[in-house]
Parts: sequence; C-alpha cells; structure tokens
Amino acid sequence: MTGPQAQTLFTPEVKKVVLFQLNGTLLDTEATLRACLLEAVAEWTGRWASDPDRSERLWLRYKAAWAASELGTTRNVHARKSRENRLPPGSDAEQRIALCLREALMAERIPLPNMDAAVRHMVGRYRQLQQERALPQAGMPAAVQRLAAAGYKLAVVSSDSRERTAQRIRLLGLEPWFPPARRYCADATGARKPARRFYEAVLRDLRAKPREAVVIGASWRRDVAGATAAGIDAVWANFRRAEVPAKPAMRVLVPPGGPAEPFGASSAAQKGLPERTQSTHAKPAGRGHKPVPLPFTSESIRTRGKARGGYITVNNAADLSALFG
Repeated sequence: MTGPQAQTLFTPEVKKVVLFQLNGTLLDTEATLRACLLEAVAEWTGRWASDPDRSERLWLRYKAAWAASELGTTRNVHARKSRENRLPPGSDAEQRIALCLREALMAERIPLPNMDAAVRHMVGRYRQLQQERALPQAGMPAAVQRLAAAGYKLAVVSSDSRERTAQRIRLLGLEPWFPPARRYCADATGARKPARRFYEAVLRDLRAKPREAVVIGASWRRDVAGATAAGIDAVWANFRRAEVPAKPAMRVLVPPGGPAEPFGASSAAQKGLPERTQSTHAKPAGRGHKPVPLPFTSESIRTRGKARGGYITVNNAADLSALFG
C-alpha cells in the first residue's frame, strides 16, 4: 500500500524514540558507491565514460562480481582456472574491490594498456571519493525533519565507527537532527547489531523502554530481526524491494483498518505461508503503560522470555513518513 492509502501507525505520545539506520536508509548506499566507482573509472577511461549504457553495464558487472566474492567464487573471466583469482570470504576490502573491478573491466573489454596500474589507481580514487560523497535516500531528509517537528526523539544506530558515522551525517546535511549524543555505533556501545545488548544499550542511554521505540532500517537481519528480537517495533525500509529471507516469526503491524500485509510487503499466499488472522485487540499493556490501540496480526511471540516487537514494510520515504502521526 502506498501514497494516499498510507495510514498513521505511530504517535509521539506512545513511540517517543525513533532509531534510524544510516546505510541504506538515510544514505542511498548503492547510488553513492555507483557514483564513486564510475567517477574513479572515468578518470582513466576518458571518452568511454560518456557512454551511459556501458557505464551501467560496468556497474552491474561489478555488483555481480562483488556478490559472487561473498561466496568465495569470484574469478577473473579470462583466467577462470587460476587459483590467485579466487577470492575467499573475508579478504581485505581493497583486494576484493580490485579483483571485482578488474573482472568488470575485462568483461567490458575496456582498453587499458596497464590493467594492474589502472586498477590500483581506480581503487585508491574510489576509496577516496567514498570519504567525500554521500547521496541521501530519496525523500528521507524531509521525513527526518517531519518526525523531528512532530516531537519524536531521533537517533542514528550504525555498524560504522563513530568517525565514519559523523562524516556521513555531515555530508548528508543531517547534523541538526542527529547531534553527536544521538549517534550510536558499535565502538560506542560495546556491541554490534543485531545483538540485543546493542539495542538495550541505546535505549538505556535514551531512557526509553522497548515499547516506546521504533527502529527504521534497510537490513532485514540487523535492523528488523535484531530490533524485534529486542522487543522493539521496526519499520523495514525496503527501498530495494528485497524478498523476506525466510518465514518471519514476528508480528506484522497493521494500521487501523489496514490490510494484513501493508505497504508493499509480500502476501502470505505469495510466500506460501499460512494465512494470518487479523486481531482486533489492542497491543497488551505493560505495568503502568497505557494500551496501544494498534491491531496486529498473528500470535504474540516471545524470545528469551521477552515479547518480540512487530514490523511493517515500506517501499519509499513518503509511506514511511505517513506512518508517523
């Protein structure tokens, strides 16, 4: 469900804290990496870079090589039997980038007299540009400003270092809404997402309970699964329209009067999953906490004796913003 059909699900009276993931949610990671890589390549290939179709093919080949490298299967296309071109998981980042870029360049038959020197230069320039560029996810700066104006307490949760997080927030122009005290990184919390203790440390510092918070993130495992396991409701910012990796054992949040699979989530029938039945009851209240008048689907699910949070899927910033009253 998108556009005018979007309905309010959260209010600042009930959900006081909104935790934004940085990469893939506030930052359009793929667009940023693509722009940096193609600019680095263009400095060595001259007029070739003016061909948008070829640039796009190069980027897609590079992405495919990178995905294959995560499985340890990347090989130079012109030397598939060569051991040195196999890329084991966990290889140094620059080595992975170099091998994947070399594969993409050779597949596109880019005429470079000294491939090794060219790739070294491109990788160095690519890494440099990543420190200087950050493209925002479409519509997200406006969504952040709207939520701040509505009275939500905003914070960033990131797997990056504090230094890298600060740099990207500055490049995105989001410093007024995410000051240093509202940036939570692995090197500051002593844990990494999706660990429960990462989220517990963040909420402890913000003096909020899990039921008072919402996590917005693009990663199913680190953001959605991690947050809901910690008892926090989550918004899956599925801007790339990825498939749910497996049957999710968690509640699906539904706005009043909304469908069981709102905002672009795949239906149970499409997934081959059992149909969920709509509940008309409010979310159970904790001690001293007013009931939350939000219907949800499926039974209550508990992890380590604690209730899980629920999740909802959105495919764009407009629908995400509309969830918050």
